[in-house]
Amino acid sequence: MNRILTLLLCVTITLVSTGCGFRLRGSYDIPANMTQVHIASWDEYAELTRLVEDRLKVNSVEILKDPSQEHPILLLKRDHLNERNLSLFSDGQVAEYQLIYGFEFDLIEPNKDPVQHNIEVVRQYQDDPNRALAKEKEKRLLVSEMRAEAADRILRIISSSHSR
Repeated sequence: MNRILTLLLCVTITLVSTGCGFRLRGSYDIPANMTQVHIASWDEYAELTRLVEDRLKVNSVEILKDPSQEHPILLLKRDHLNERNLSLFSDGQVAEYQLIYGFEFDLIEPNKDPVQHNIEVVRQYQDDPNRALAKEKEKRLLVSEMRAEAADRILRIISSSHSR
């Protein structure tokens, strides 16, 4: 009896979780015409390029070394990181920054006009001049997380490109 109840509970949980739209983080419905793609980047060794390639491979997309007329091209343009002061300490030093990571990319599909996308990820960052080394490491980690979020946004845009 316990075995049947356990099995019934597992089946119910599975049906409820799939029925509500639950899916694992990082899994996307990539359109059929995007199963092979060429990535052109301003720097093929840049962190963002590597993150996008990794996420595409996890979602069963083959990365082509050379561009072709039959396959889409993902053109990653130069990224930028800007800082804006949000608040100051009483002595005039910056207490809080706003980090703005942005970049552009083009999705070039065969027999279609290129579509340009702009992505911007914004985070707040509190500075402490007494802990400069730790705060610099925290800032690098934050920027790395911002790039990871940007790579996820690229895949969301690709997966939704044919649902419109």
